[in-house]
Amino acid sequence: MKVVIVGGSNIDVFAVSDKAIIGYDSNPGKVYEAFGGVGRNIAENLGRLKCRPTLITAIGKNEIPQFKVHLDAAGVELRAIETKKTSRYIAVLNNDYDMYVGISAMKVMEDLSIHDFKPYIEKIRNADIVVLDTNLEETVFHYLLKQCKNEIYIDVISTQKIQKIIPFLDRITVLKLNELEARSLFSDFKGTRELLIDKLKDTGINEIYLTVGKEGVYQIIGNNVIHQKLLPIQKAYTTGAGDAFLSGVVYGKITQKDALQYGILNARFCLNTLDAVNQELSIEKLEQLRRELYA
Repeated sequence: MKVVIVGGSNIDVFAVSDKAIIGYDSNPGKVYEAFGGVGRNIAENLGRLKCRPTLITAIGKNEIPQFKVHLDAAGVELRAIETKKTSRYIAVLNNDYDMYVGISAMKVMEDLSIHDFKPYIEKIRNADIVVLDTNLEETVFHYLLKQCKNEIYIDVISTQKIQKIIPFLDRITVLKLNELEARSLFSDFKGTRELLIDKLKDTGINEIYLTVGKEGVYQIIGNNVIHQKLLPIQKAYTTGAGDAFLSGVVYGKITQKDALQYGILNARFCLNTLDAVNQELSIEKLEQLRRELYA
């Protein structure tokens, strides 16, 4: 199957404090850089799982070569829209590697125009699956949605950006979102989680994955709801886990396996590393983890 991902690429900068963070003060620690971005992360996950995806994204001119080398090695075809700089994501983590604060500077993606995507429209139209994140400017996002001829998978990213999907709910094949994002979809809905799930059932979206933090994930297909709790792990690095989950869902769909199970497996594998994508990911490693956890 032909898979195209359109979304953000970042340079991730992690600042990890050696001790409990003291606000408004200088905290000794370590700084670590890595490749990131929701769209890019999903593409690399799928590349490492031998799905041969194409990534369409914006990258600064001087950084395109290093992105290309890394993604080529992971099995991803990069179609870079050249910009002056690459987006940055900065996260400050405490000494337990839990996020203290994060700053996402994604204006590079928001500044892209429809014209920037014209060279890639046929590739998008011919894809069996198009995965979109919502970092794009709303007009561009809607334009690309209209070009998709087959299945559309959406990662909504934030409570602010989820509003972009509202006019196209009935076109979405798979939607991944967390509980805060889901509530904001319905004007900050204040009801119970059960009532929230009922509202999601009525959206017309084929398949929804509602993540609820440590309590796991709900798979909603029509009126059928499955709640799967998280798999055990001693220490977790949550960066990129949501992207890994959606990648596992896509992989499950492509290979006709249990999409929910492989979403959870891939997220669980990602939790072993601070990198947004576990560099050791492979089909063999994922199947080994499946045997260990579901035997």
